[in-house]
Amino acid sequence: MRHPLDDELDRQPYMASDETAADSAEQQIQAERRRLADDLHDIAGFTFTTAIVQLEAIRRLLRENPQESMRRMERLQEFMRLGLDDIRRSVRTLKGPPGQEAGIDLEEALGQLLETTRDMTGATVESEVSVPLNRLAPAQQKVLYHAVREGLTNGIRHGRCTRFSVSIAIRDDLLELLMANDGSPAAGCSDPGIGLCAMRSRVGALGGTMDVVASPEGGYRFRVRLPVGDPIFPH
Repeated sequence: MRHPLDDELDRQPYMASDETAADSAEQQIQAERRRLADDLHDIAGFTFTTAIVQLEAIRRLLRENPQESMRRMERLQEFMRLGLDDIRRSVRTLKGPPGQEAGIDLEEALGQLLETTRDMTGATVESEVSVPLNRLAPAQQKVLYHAVREGLTNGIRHGRCTRFSVSIAIRDDLLELLMANDGSPAAGCSDPGIGLCAMRSRVGALGGTMDVVASPEGGYRFRVRLPVGDPIFPH
């Protein structure tokens, strides 16, 4: 005849397993919330920073060139609508299973991002890409896109930058994003805020590094380096 204590001992492994599963599910939910918060910060930061620059330009033009002001206002309205759509897409991921995150076409998304920055802020943005972006892992594509957007947002918001260069290449067997700007010291963000801290975490999750340093030529350089992972890229 089994002792009641034997039944209790038999149940303990299952109880421990249930607790482990619950802890794992909670960790996954918390990670998803952090990812969503970071995405919303990135989207809102870029959208509102760019919109403020455009509104300042419209205000200056309002009296001397009403037609151009109206044209810019219409473009700004469409830009804000697209930003709102991006926010809605991020929020909708909460309704899906944890970890389900849509990928991006980095080549197309990057081109649109740089063109929007040129068009809406008047900044000069030069780019040089020597890596087949469509052959990068989806996680690498997302991190690089977020990094470029964060670099542009910080440069415009804090450093009043008017010129950027963006380079993506393989250097020293690492995938490297290098951004440079002509910003004031604030563009370096020696006191990193939410965006740069989140960016550092994203890069670190892929085994990479990130640094922001003053450039000898003036301005700041923002660099992200990631392990290549698969030797399919030309050197």
